[in-house]
Amino acid sequence: MGFDRSIGTDGTQALRMSNEDLARLVARLGLTVQALNGVVQGLSLRVRTLEAELTGAKRRHMKRMQREVARRAVERQLRRAAITERGEKLQPAVPIAQIVSEVSVEFGIEVTVILGRAQVREVTVARQEVYMRAHEEGHSSAKIGQAMGRNHATVLCGMKSVAMRRAIAARRKAVADA
Repeated sequence: MGFDRSIGTDGTQALRMSNEDLARLVARLGLTVQALNGVVQGLSLRVRTLEAELTGAKRRHMKRMQREVARRAVERQLRRAAITERGEKLQPAVPIAQIVSEVSVEFGIEVTVILGRAQVREVTVARQEVYMRAHEEGHSSAKIGQAMGRNHATVLCGMKSVAMRRAIAARRKAVADA
C-alpha cells in the first residue's frame, strides 16, 4: 500500500492512492463508505478554509508592501527634487537590490524570476521597470547590467521600452481626459 505524491500545475500537492489500496485501507480501518465520504468532505472543507485564510493573508501582506513601496517612491522623488534644486549631482541612494525587491512586490513576480532569464512579457516588463527606476536613482547602465546579469546595451534598450510605454500611457490618459 502506497501513496503517489503529485504536484499540480498550480503548485498544489496531492496524495494519490490506487482503488485497491484504498479498499484495503477502508477494510482494515473498518470504515463504511458513508463514513469515508464524511471524512473526505470534512478534510476538503478544512483545506478550502485554510486556502481562503492563506489567500487573505497574502492579499493583506501585498497591500501593506505596496503602500510601503509607494511611500519609498515618494520619498525618493522628493529627495531627487531637492538635490536637483540645489544643483548637486544625484548620488544613488537606493541599492539596485532594493529596487528589484520593490518592483517584485509591485508586479507580484518573485525576485529570482526578475533576475532570471524568463522572456515572458510580464517578467520582461517588470525587469525593464527595474532598469528605469535604477537609472532614475542615478545608477549607470553598466552598473545596472552588472547587478542584473545583463549587458549595458540590454539595459538601455529596456529603458527605451519603458519610456515608450510611459509616453503611450500619457497620451491615452490625455485623450481620455479630453
